[in-house]
Amino acid sequence: MRKLVIPLACLTLASCSDGVDPSTWTCESLVGPVIAMSKDKDLRILEITNPSTRPGSSAEQITCDGQAEWSQGEGSITYGARVSDGGRVILEYQQD
Repeated sequence: MRKLVIPLACLTLASCSDGVDPSTWTCESLVGPVIAMSKDKDLRILEITNPSTRPGSSAEQITCDGQAEWSQGEGSITYGARVSDGGRVILEYQQD
């Protein structure tokens, strides 16, 4: 299981700033930024399909499940975003 936490401010791709607004985020809107975040990792995410929101998600935290095609196979993924105590948006994902 891999888990990667990167503050959104560290991401420089234009697609990362689009749709990662805590007041409007959805599991679908996080797919692009999460894929972009994995771009330079050994285990890259190539595609996320069937995104679904876990119960309990809010404007402060959203947790999503989906299917992923990885650079080394395919399987489940858990990903999401949260607002840190300092007010920063943090994206997270892990291979299930």
